[in-house]
Amino acid sequence: SGHLPTTLLLERESNMLRDLRPLEVEIPGQYLTGSDTQPESHVKLEYIGADVLIVRRHGSGPRRLAFVGRDGKEHLFLVQTTTSPFARTDERLIQLMRHFNHMLDKHKQTKRRKLFFHTCTVVPVTAVIAPVWSQVRLFEEEPSYSSYGETYEINCARYGREADIPVTFFKDALNVVFTKEVQGDQEKELRLNTYREVIISGYVSDNVFSQFLYKTLAQGNHLWMFKKQFMAQWALSCFLAAILHLGNRTPNKILFAKNTGNVLQLEFRPQFDQNGSLDKGEHVPFRLTRNLQNFFSPAGVEGPFVTFLSTAAQAFTAPHSSIDHHLALFFRDELMTWPPMKHKSRTSTDAMVHRNVETVVSNIKSMLPVAPTLRENTQLPRRSVQKGVLDLLESALNPENICRMDPTWHPWF
Repeated sequence: SGHLPTTLLLERESNMLRDLRPLEVEIPGQYLTGSDTQPESHVKLEYIGADVLIVRRHGSGPRRLAFVGRDGKEHLFLVQTTTSPFARTDERLIQLMRHFNHMLDKHKQTKRRKLFFHTCTVVPVTAVIAPVWSQVRLFEEEPSYSSYGETYEINCARYGREADIPVTFFKDALNVVFTKEVQGDQEKELRLNTYREVIISGYVSDNVFSQFLYKTLAQGNHLWMFKKQFMAQWALSCFLAAILHLGNRTPNKILFAKNTGNVLQLEFRPQFDQNGSLDKGEHVPFRLTRNLQNFFSPAGVEGPFVTFLSTAAQAFTAPHSSIDHHLALFFRDELMTWPPMKHKSRTSTDAMVHRNVETVVSNIKSMLPVAPTLRENTQLPRRSVQKGVLDLLESALNPENICRMDPTWHPWF
């Protein structure tokens, strides 16, 4: 990619955008701040920046436009083109996260810990404006974002290693599984042994992510603030993945801001089975692999990380919470656009929505702290206060579960 251009000139790509001088067009996203809307104070668009950046990431190269407001600031948006039928799901989930932020803000413990879901502005562009593609959207993204997968690719490039070696090795060892020659307990044992061989061979060390951040964030105070914010953001992402059964968290779909520690998940959507119920689909409730454990440290995982998860569960089950209504709206919209629902009745749709809402609420309640009970003949507690969260954590860290993930999920990273 070193011989390919990284910047294009707007005057060569689009004369219409170059000459655009709007009168009363607002910068997108100002109605989504969560505060009282005051259109008269919104920043208006002055012009579009002269340079169009090409963001090359994981086989695609969307363009980044700079919308310059009348306040003199640049607001950067990626122009994404997609034919995926799930593009609107991302927008609905971001809207759901904004509603969740209101609940987190009203709860004492989550507000004290400054827990909030990081959301970005997504603006769908209609077919009238962009008739060439069926789905075009503007996606707010700052230059400070990097993907979790990029940290591994940079490490491989630094030491002259091929990034796909672990994936190829894992797939070659499991060919007998794909051809059904090995099944059952033998398959589980083969997967676990292959997973351990990848780790022992040294293809991927457990400090790749940490080393990337140590080299990127030169000052210790910046690194400490990044780790604190990143851990909180990652805990909330894991919380959402656990309650809504959101999976497929491959490294390339995880973005983080190097200057703030905020986390942005791409293609973060629930999966449904043939009956319209939430489908767990994966063997781990969320991603907490070796490099994340190393960066957080054991004390961080068993301390703040667990606390963030249980505190969020408390916020969503508080008396002032209206999570049932928000979830019902979310699942209704999701199931109405779900292809198998074309021939379903309204009654069956309502039943599916109710069933999924009950599942999510049950998942949240299972993560609540529970007062310890005393055994009859001893003063030791029968179970941990955080048992629900610790059970999820144990499942996510269990090598027998991790090794059953797809090789492209990079379970060793």
